[in-house]
Amino acid sequence: QEECDDDNTRPYDGCSPTCLVEPGYVCPGGGPNCTTICGDGRRAGGEACDDANTEDGDGCAANCSVEPGFRCEDGTPVVHDHCHSICGDGVRVLEDCDDGNTNE
Repeated sequence: QEECDDDNTRPYDGCSPTCLVEPGYVCPGGGPNCTTICGDGRRAGGEACDDANTEDGDGCAANCSVEPGFRCEDGTPVVHDHCHSICGDGVRVLEDCDDGNTNE
């Protein structure tokens, strides 16, 4: 039985080639307009990160974009992204100091 139908057989767009909703997506009314679920811990579609919450200030913003001064390690479909501040970039986030270099 079809869960969605997006008029194509491309994978990774929310609706699989066998018309099943792919992990990390929701397809209202059965498609064709499937969208990612930001904050579910699965990076999908155009999400730059997904750390399993929709809180700002932790590296991955509420809209699943990487916040300035952070880098996010790629998660897998099962393990969510881990974000951390970038030392030496001149942006002080969750750091005691950041003078723009990695010299002491």
